[in-house]
Amino acid sequence: MEFPKVDNKKEVGKYDELTMTGGGLIWSKVLEYRVWTKKGMDLDLKAFTTYKAAAKYQRRMEKKENVIYSRLVVLISQDSYYKPDKNGGYENKGDKYKLINKERITEWKPEWLFEEEIITKVDEGIVSSIPLTPSL
Repeated sequence: MEFPKVDNKKEVGKYDELTMTGGGLIWSKVLEYRVWTKKGMDLDLKAFTTYKAAAKYQRRMEKKENVIYSRLVVLISQDSYYKPDKNGGYENKGDKYKLINKERITEWKPEWLFEEEIITKVDEGIVSSIPLTPSL
């Protein structure tokens, strides 16, 4: 499985550290691959242009004695997304989910980039099953 390339290599490392985490179910662009590392009281972020480089760095960090944890995520942009409810699930109208046509940036687990589900019905921005592939 080959992870998607970042949209603009020149922007990698320039995005805000603080962003949304997870959710939305669809993505438009990969902005950067990130590794968050907790060392004692410090939280460090390193950005990468490829998944492979980020994964290699994360494995190296996990072997260090002073590292409490190391987590690899992907920063994505979403041109639209599915609205999560107050419990972290998705706003469910029977078997339908509401699409929000608004841009945002969020961090995901890298494997979420490959999840898929077939759209069975589209009706005014509401679908009866959720695609988990790029919204391009």
